[in-house]
Amino acid sequence: MENNLDALLTALYVDLDDRVLPALGWNREHLPGRKPALSDAELLCLAVAQQLLGVASERRWIRYARAHLGSMFPHLPDQSGYGKRLRAQGGLIAAVITELAGDIPSWDDQLRLVDSTPLPCAASRETVKRSDLAGHAGYGYCSSHSRFFWGFRLYLIATAEGMPIIWGLANPKIGEREGSLPASPDTCSEVTMSPGEESWMPAAKPLEFRRRAVDLARAGDQPVAKIAKDLGISESCLRRWMDVDDVDAGRREGLTSTERKELVELRRRNRVLEMEIEILKRASAYFARENVLPKG
Repeated sequence: MENNLDALLTALYVDLDDRVLPALGWNREHLPGRKPALSDAELLCLAVAQQLLGVASERRWIRYARAHLGSMFPHLPDQSGYGKRLRAQGGLIAAVITELAGDIPSWDDQLRLVDSTPLPCAASRETVKRSDLAGHAGYGYCSSHSRFFWGFRLYLIATAEGMPIIWGLANPKIGEREGSLPASPDTCSEVTMSPGEESWMPAAKPLEFRRRAVDLARAGDQPVAKIAKDLGISESCLRRWMDVDDVDAGRREGLTSTERKELVELRRRNRVLEMEIEILKRASAYFARENVLPKG
């Protein structure tokens, strides 16, 4: 486990330091004060390792990291310094997650999975009256628990492979159809939505838009970063579209768009077959245990 974790953190650090952070335009050159001994790339790697190992306590995590990861992170801060750095970089963490998630094949697909769950915020009428969430939260009905609640509905949209795309809070009075419009792969936001407001999930970019963006980038009249900014997408997203176009045109090796779709469909079918086989195994075990199988 430790060898696999070391290899993963090393690869992640190199990717963050060489590609992801520069693509996001992130650096500390313009920030005043002394630069921290623990770089931002190292901080992100520590946060990933903490989540992978399931250590909830920051104090316990720093103690574990000093004992097992000291050779990889020689400038570990104390618990309070780690917590402050981590919370201060919330926006950077969200941007990095989006950048890394965009590397999976199904990130730009049109198929999305959506689910929602109630998020109660108050249990009494008096709390509702004095809550700062008044005007944003509202009353809704939870069918799974057969009860009404006051608060929000939390929406999560993911790719067909289960990779989260975007999440957001919406007033429960808004229907699930209106609250779960197609999400853009270039958007990652944490906002609320009230009745009458526009959706927090903009539509996905159509295929013609992507082709036109790639043509503009290949024309070379302007830098790729400026074209991406003018089109309202990230530079890395536009470069991924260019890479996909190169593969589809045969200019470089890799899976074409059609082959990727076929692979996703085959994986989906494989998961269904595995599920069916598992159901049959459990059913056979149950009938054998209850001794109700027909006699041969």
